Amino acid sequence: MDGSSYDISLNEGFSRLMKQNALLKRFLVLLPAVFTLVFFIHPLYSEPLLPVDSQFSFTYQVIVDAIPGTANDVKVWVPIAQSDAHQKILDLKVKSSYPYEILEDKQYGNKILYLSIAKPLAEKVELEIQYDVSVQGEEKTYGDLKNLGLSNAQVDKAQEEMQLYLASQKVLVITDKIRGIAVQVTQSKQSDLEKAKAIYDYVISYMKYDKTGEGWGKGSTVYACEVGKGNCTDFHSLFIAIARATGIPARFKIGVQIPMNQPEGSIGYHCWAEFYLPEIGWIPVDASEAWKHPELRDVYFGSHDPGKFCITLGRDIELNPAQKGEPVNIFLQPYVEVEGEPFNSAQYQFYFKKKKMPAVV
Repeated sequence: MDGSSYDISLNEGFSRLMKQNALLKRFLVLLPAVFTLVFFIHPLYSEPLLPVDSQFSFTYQVIVDAIPGTANDVKVWVPIAQSDAHQKILDLKVKSSYPYEILEDKQYGNKILYLSIAKPLAEKVELEIQYDVSVQGEEKTYGDLKNLGLSNAQVDKAQEEMQLYLASQKVLVITDKIRGIAVQVTQSKQSDLEKAKAIYDYVISYMKYDKTGEGWGKGSTVYACEVGKGNCTDFHSLFIAIARATGIPARFKIGVQIPMNQPEGSIGYHCWAEFYLPEIGWIPVDASEAWKHPELRDVYFGSHDPGKFCITLGRDIELNPAQKGEPVNIFLQPYVEVEGEPFNSAQYQFYFKKKKMPAVV
């Protein structure tokens, strides 16, 4: 290659390089816009979302054993789940060797399966309740609720009908300490929505999910305040008590949390809370699940989780027909009386099987 041809090649190469540099600069200028467009079309990272819906079969097995042979009268009350705005009972079957009634409690409207058994009595009473269930989820975060443009209307107009959900109860008690916490946590907040969110955040930061020792699982606000740990019943009893002390109606729900990553199996109970705003009604919160899954903390304030299957509502429940014992603190397991006295040998188990794998959007 001679000198002139080398110069021409060098000039052509330099010219191409300059053009490439110009194109590169244009690309770098446009890159943020391109990145933004790509991000919104297909986010590089998105917070895990709750499933849209779920369908499953659910079995509640009951065994009441060690019934004294001298007993003349055994009464059994078992909670029955029912349809509501987010869950639908598609089918319900009861297997029982004894006649039963399905009644309703007067305070909360819970359905109750009731058996009254006289002699001759067996040593053991067994029954099984089988459900086919569909649960529809609805994802709503605090930001979504805030963007609805809720007014700052107080709950005065609803307080008469909401007295049940503003009252102190036997174990879910509103103490002076609870009232002090309510003032401290909500003092800078204006709307009831902001106050409820502040209470939710406080419970998550103050409580620890810990089932060691004694006293947890009864939903005692005194225990939660003093010890600062417990399970879902303790988390949500504390939330409800502080909300009620603030003047926000709040209520207790209990049932199960169907695992999204498991097709079938046995399962334990789970509870959550709801608070009331006149503008939109009852809003769910799950502080204990948010504690265990901080990445879903915002989602568990306001969203209806399709993994949740509610069996009963409320605390201090007067059964139907009325039991002779005290009101039932948490009505999930069977309540039994033998000869008019509470009888604590009842055992229960829950089983589920997915019928439709949940969709996620």
